[in-house]
Formats: sequence, structure tokens, C-alpha cells
Amino acid sequence: MSAIPISEILPVSANIVAASGNNLSLAGLVLTKNKLIPNNKDARVLMFRSSDQVAKYFGSDSEEYKQCNYYFNGYDNSLKSPDFLMFGRYIDAAQNAYIRSDSISAPLADFIKVKAGAIDFMLNGNKIALTALDFSTAKSYSDVAGILQTALVAAKANATVGFNALYNGFIVEFTGDGKKADSIEYCIDGELASLLQLTEKSLAVLSQGSLVQTPAENMNAIKQVTTNWVGCSYLFDADIATVEGLMEWFNAENSKATTFALSVYSNEAKGQLSRTQQIANLIKQKNYSGIVLMYGYLRHALFVLGIGASIDYEASNATLTFAFKQQSGLDITVDTKETSQKLDELGFNYYGAYSSRADNYTWLMNGVITGVYSFIDNFYNQAWLLDQLQVAEAELLGKNKAVGYDPQGDSDLFVTYNGVMLDSRDKSVCSRGIAISESQRIQLRNILGFDPSSDIYSNGYFIYIPTPTAKQRAERKRPATSILYAYRGAVHMLPVNVTLVI
Repeated sequence: MSAIPISEILPVSANIVAASGNNLSLAGLVLTKNKLIPNNKDARVLMFRSSDQVAKYFGSDSEEYKQCNYYFNGYDNSLKSPDFLMFGRYIDAAQNAYIRSDSISAPLADFIKVKAGAIDFMLNGNKIALTALDFSTAKSYSDVAGILQTALVAAKANATVGFNALYNGFIVEFTGDGKKADSIEYCIDGELASLLQLTEKSLAVLSQGSLVQTPAENMNAIKQVTTNWVGCSYLFDADIATVEGLMEWFNAENSKATTFALSVYSNEAKGQLSRTQQIANLIKQKNYSGIVLMYGYLRHALFVLGIGASIDYEASNATLTFAFKQQSGLDITVDTKETSQKLDELGFNYYGAYSSRADNYTWLMNGVITGVYSFIDNFYNQAWLLDQLQVAEAELLGKNKAVGYDPQGDSDLFVTYNGVMLDSRDKSVCSRGIAISESQRIQLRNILGFDPSSDIYSNGYFIYIPTPTAKQRAERKRPATSILYAYRGAVHMLPVNVTLVI
């Protein structure tokens, strides 16, 4: 029978309380000079979820592939593996612009049919028009590339064309003059451009030309693409000036309350300490923060990044110390007491061989990082916690009508922050029962104006939400909330006094 819809008097709307936003990954970033990573604002940093993906993109003979397993293997007996690894393009010399086709789908026979082809390239806003292209004599895709290059040179374009077997595609590279950065665009749509797959529709890849970039310019360009990483190292043999430039950038970023760690490796043979000493002197002179110094090679630095990326903050009791971790197959860098003591003094981590009277052990020691964090686990925990708080704040402001300057608004803020801190306590990022020293109490009083140490001891954290001034309310601002927390740390040494009483 016909009837009036009951929704006329009982309207019910369907809504969903969505899950929280995406959180920071603790992934590693490796800087590489490999030109296969295009220089453009969208793809200068690429993500790989496995070593197989790295091999497929860079080739199984590439250094990227050879090194990445030290990262993806994490540490022995880990319950979680790194989610992904990022490679970022590092530019320290002038780079040519290029356009690379997607994997060619057309058979060679289709190119041989072209006897009067035309295609338009776009460089620095100018059209390079090629006509009367004849591929009928081509015996391979490389022959097609050669014919195309001959036509470009005849058109006064300083270009090289090749066929890349790894990608099964064409690469057209325009050699610049080193005085300006060339700008390249997709080829204008046309029959031959589509056949060569050099148009935007056919998913061609553009790599813009570039002049020399400083370490800071490189890192700022990478940061523009993504900040979804924590630890970073580099694939190339960096000189001391480059290492210093990178450390300068990371130190400056960490002074802004961001959390990026640079893993610097000594890159010298076991027992040699000259470059190690040189880097340590730089740290001492400049007081750089957020630098993980590693005695060894890139593989040892990637092992450290892999440990960080293997921390499972989804699990209870998630935190770990980086010390005492091992990876099967990784070569040791220290096997003498004298070298280990010297590296401890210089603030370097190392992969050491230890032995008792009957057993042998291989461990990463000591899990240290420069600056106020002292140990790498402190740094990673802080990175995770800051991100959790930021995401929680975004959810609070973005999914509610308003957060007011009233008791309800203060309650909303407290509930938001308290939820994050309760979760962090479950992960052991903050810990109850940690004794607060008198000097720490003085520092806490200087921060807040009173002593919250008893709350920190009993709860593991303390949240202070100050009252905004009238001016702040008028400007829709708030004074900064203070969250103080204690962390249990980790035992790195177990001295024992054994006394025989007869």
C-alpha cells in the first residue's frame, strides 16, 4: 500500500565516526645520485616496499638493490619488518633534462611502418619539431632511438636518445650548458608521440634540468616531496664538506622541533680512525644534534635505520634499545677493546664482536645519537609521540564543530592529549615509577612554575593546559600546552660484585 515515509517525522541520518588520520612512518630515506630517479616535484623521492621492488626499478646489479636488504632485514628476531624504504635523488652536479617513456607496448613492427612520422618536443618553452621520420630500416628499438637522435641533432638540438632495457622504454636527454636549468615538457599529443609513449597520457616521466645544489637545497627539495620518514643516510661516497652540510641541515631541522636523524658512516676499513676522528671533531666543534655516527659502511648505517623502522608502535611494550641488536650476515667493524673504547669516547656506534670464556656475541653498540636525546630510542620515541599528538589535534579540530575557550573546550583538549599519553604508556614510550632527581624537579618548576614530579612518577606523564589571555582568545590562539613524560630507558651495562664468604 502507499504510505507517507516515516522519515518525514523520524529523520535518521547515517554518519560514520572514521578512524584517525594517517600516522608518521618510521621509515628510512637513502640519498642517491642515480638519474633513474627523476628530478621533479612529485617523484624526486620514491617508495619501495621490498627489495624486489628496488631490484625491479634500479636493476639487480644496482647498489640500491645490493644495499637495501641490510635495511629490510631489520634485526634478528624482530616481530616486525620495515614497511618501506625511500630513495631520494641527490644532485651535486649540473643535471640534464630528460623525458622517459613508459614501458613500450607496441611491437617493433609498428615502428617499422612509420615512414613519414612527426613529433614535437618541448624544451624551455620552445618547440623542437621533427618531421619526415623514417623508421622502416630499424632492426631494434635501439635503432629507433638512433634514428630519433639523428633527427634531433639535425634540428640543432643537443640531445641523446637511448633505449633502456630495464624499463623497456626510450630516454631522450637534452644536454644543457651548465649555466641554467633546462625545463622539459611532455611531447605534444600526436600519433608518433603516442607510439613512443612520450606524452602525458601515455605516462611519460619528466626529469627537469638542474644546476648544482647544496646539501641544504637537496634536503629542502626532498622535504617538499615528503616528510614521512625519520632516519636518513646516503649511498654515495660523501666528502667531509658534504657530510658537514648534511649535518648542518639536520641539526637546524631538529632545532625546529622536527625529528629527522642523519646516519653518518665513517666509510673506512676496520681499525682505521682518521676520518672517524675528523667527523667526531666536527660534531664537537659545531655541537650538531640528531646525528647517528656509525663506524663502518652504508650497510651498517642501513642496519640502524632498519632497526628504527622495525619498531612496532602498534603493539604493547613497543619500545626497544638499539644496542645489543644483531643481523645475520652483517660483518663486524670492531673486535678489540681498544678500538671500542676509542669509539665510545668519540660518540660512534659500531658493530662489535664480544666474547666470554665460552661464547661469542655480535652486537650493535651503543645505540647513541648526538644532542639532547643521547640514545636513538629516545629520538624515535619522541618522533612517534609528536606525530601522534599532531594527528590527534588535527582530528579534534577537523571533526568537531568547534573547540571553545570554556571548560568544555579545556576538557576536550585534555581528553585528546590524555588519550595519546595513555596509549604511549601502553607502548612504554612513557613509564610510571621513574624517580625524578632534585635537579630535574628544579627544571620542571622552571618550566611550569610548580613541581609536577609526583604526577609524573605516578602516571608517567603530566599535562598542563594553561589559561589563555583575553588577547589570545580574541586572536583565536592558545598558549602552548605542556606535556612532560618519563621514559624507562634501557640497561646497557650490568656490573656485578661477587664476594665469596668463607
